[in-house]
Amino acid sequence: GGPGEGCANSTGAGARLFASGQAIVGDDSLQLVVVGARSLATGVFIQGNNVLGTSFRDGLLCVTGETHRLEIVSLDEAGAGASSVEISTAGVITGGDTRIYQFWYRDAGTGPCGQGSNLTGALQVEWQ
Repeated sequence: GGPGEGCANSTGAGARLFASGQAIVGDDSLQLVVVGARSLATGVFIQGNNVLGTSFRDGLLCVTGETHRLEIVSLDEAGAGASSVEISTAGVITGGDTRIYQFWYRDAGTGPCGQGSNLTGALQVEWQ
């Protein structure tokens, strides 16, 4: 994939993850948004407290340490979706925490390595 994207998926590009809202504990307005994944795929937002960077399925796994599966999401026809849970609550976050996020999604066996799933690029969030 290109800069800020995960490894190329079956669409030929990599999926991106970005945040909308504010990373303030208790406010819980932060929303994770994925774009560029496979159309109508299902995936899960994951959180960790360390960065890894190792090959995993068709992508690169960057989330490690204390990990949490935050939410399973079905993507739309454009391969996009967003979180709807309160991330600081679901991820057991306190002010001052730094967390790494990724979205792991199905890629129906047609990805570059044929492993059936891929990941977005990672996103680091500093919580207040």
